[in-house]
Amino acid sequence: MVYQTIALNVAVNSYDHALLTLLVSNQFVEIKGSVFKKFEKDNLFQITCADIVERFTLCLMLIIVGFRNLIELSGSEFDFSSGFVLPRSFGWFRGNNVLSTISYPILSVMASETIVDWLKHAFITKFNHIRPSVYERYTDVLCRDLASASAVSRLGVRKHSYVDQSPLVARRLGFASLPLAVLAILIGTQSVTLLVALQVDSNPEWTSSILPNADWAHYVKWGALAVLFWLCFVVIKLIMGVNLVIYAIKRRAGMDAREAEDTANDFGRPPIGEGKEEQAYNRELKGLLNNKRDDATPIAEIGEGVRNQNGDGGGKGKGRVKLEDLTRFTMVKRIW
Repeated sequence: MVYQTIALNVAVNSYDHALLTLLVSNQFVEIKGSVFKKFEKDNLFQITCADIVERFTLCLMLIIVGFRNLIELSGSEFDFSSGFVLPRSFGWFRGNNVLSTISYPILSVMASETIVDWLKHAFITKFNHIRPSVYERYTDVLCRDLASASAVSRLGVRKHSYVDQSPLVARRLGFASLPLAVLAILIGTQSVTLLVALQVDSNPEWTSSILPNADWAHYVKWGALAVLFWLCFVVIKLIMGVNLVIYAIKRRAGMDAREAEDTANDFGRPPIGEGKEEQAYNRELKGLLNNKRDDATPIAEIGEGVRNQNGDGGGKGKGRVKLEDLTRFTMVKRIW
């Protein structure tokens, strides 16, 4: 993640079209790997979880890059309306202050990521005949995890309490918070050191406040300011957490009705936009692909099921994986 942040920082602050090249290459690979392929609802759920984590990680990296650019440009004496030399990613129309100048590449990257995700999901749902109401079911699953992960029922919903102690929503999304925390702490300490160095260079009188023999009032002032910043972030986190839990609890009221509707859309009615000829072709194609004569002889020593006289696997067939039991890195398709 440190290397990714460095690459993004170099692309944003490059004087050629490196950011545009990076965006085009990444978005082309993302669209190419998803469009015009067969996806089921469980696969789309895993893609949605991956997009959520990717967008959050990209947003954090862009905030880090913007904060570093803010530190670098805040001490400069440039006139932002005179059109001085800046990286091309900062846009052709620059504002009159630092914030509007450094926010242009951040907003452009996030806008391109959002548009590409919309196009990707639109193509997937269109060509796989998936109803848009399936995203309501995805939200219900995440809200159920968030509501179940509260302090009241946290112990009763964990399936592997001795192995996996991560929160339910993070485990469902495949989100690793510790690497991002280490990245934020690393870049944050470097940024604070750079900010202190800029203050010392611009204001020599301020140097006496950070020397060991300085007055303790300066240390108390900056320490209190750091504590206040930390308390503000803690309060914001608590407010966001409470609002998310309230939203999740409200959605649980109509969760059963949406699950029944999703079951009816899946088995009771034909997929949207799929005619009778296409349905007959899909059934014929599925029969050709699932021909037992093309399968090798199963070997029980390596865990493969022994077939019966009819050529089917022994025992009951494995049913479809429920969304409630599906995570981002769950193997949905059986290899044998």
